[in-house]
Amino acid sequence: MWKLIKADLEYNRTLFIFLYSIIFVSVLANSIRGNLEEYLAILMFISVGLIGILVGTEEVKTKRIRFLSELPLPVRQLGILRYPVFVTYWFSLMVLLWLSSLVSQQGHLGLDYLWWILTRTGSMFLMVAFMDFGQDLPFCVKDKGPGIVLKSIAILFGIIGGPFVYFATNAGRQSDPIFISLSKVFITASGAIGLFIFSLVLILVSIYVYELRRSYAE
Repeated sequence: MWKLIKADLEYNRTLFIFLYSIIFVSVLANSIRGNLEEYLAILMFISVGLIGILVGTEEVKTKRIRFLSELPLPVRQLGILRYPVFVTYWFSLMVLLWLSSLVSQQGHLGLDYLWWILTRTGSMFLMVAFMDFGQDLPFCVKDKGPGIVLKSIAILFGIIGGPFVYFATNAGRQSDPIFISLSKVFITASGAIGLFIFSLVLILVSIYVYELRRSYAE
């Protein structure tokens, strides 16, 4: 499996170098100027969306899922294979974000910042899990009609749920009633940890759903 992960990194190396270059410049700007965390977090969110669109489109063109299904690997490992690169990329972005804020605020970061980071991560994992549900659920049922409905619902939750929490808890919206309400829930120790754990559970469930697919011939 590690060879496949390495191959993925090599194949998408140009894309990752391009995105890291843009983000690194933004991280430096935040380190020097400060108060750019929200813009940087949005840029990081967009970068993940861009990866999802470009890599997903390429997977469909190359019929990657069908190819992987023919390898002598357990289906569960193939389901897990979708996440190591994404998780590593996202956590590397969060570390860069944290370091830039640490520099710009001269080490004065409270626990609120940790909950803010955890909320960003939980929201992102939530979106990715539902998007994967949308990819897999149609192949878990016999009839095409119910499959399309399940796919639409899952993608709708992915598009709305994760990004909504992600952007609605943007500190730039502090006067917004929606921000105030959601912040009381998610940008707290219990809310942020709860969202993060829930999103991890969804990731695990998505791996299980991948195993339930009746076909991998996309």
